[in-house]
Amino acid sequence: IVPPCKVGDVVYVPWAWGDREGIASPIIECIQIVRDTELCGFFIDMKSDDTAFNDVYGFWRTFADIGKKIFLTKAEAEKALAERREG
Repeated sequence: IVPPCKVGDVVYVPWAWGDREGIASPIIECIQIVRDTELCGFFIDMKSDDTAFNDVYGFWRTFADIGKKIFLTKAEAEKALAERREG
């Protein structure tokens, strides 16, 4: 398995909370490869005391989340945020 990102990379996470929205840019802290490839993923440094926020955005992301919830470029995250806004 070749990870699509590496430790130290910045990833982009579109978010919305009520009438506020934005793009978080956490850094990958750790990549973990496990036998079940669907669980392979990475920890990000996004921290929050808000349980609802953690349930939605969390610290652990699988590689399958890339392109859906986590983006490798800011432009992709901005496009996803605009699409959510419109739809």
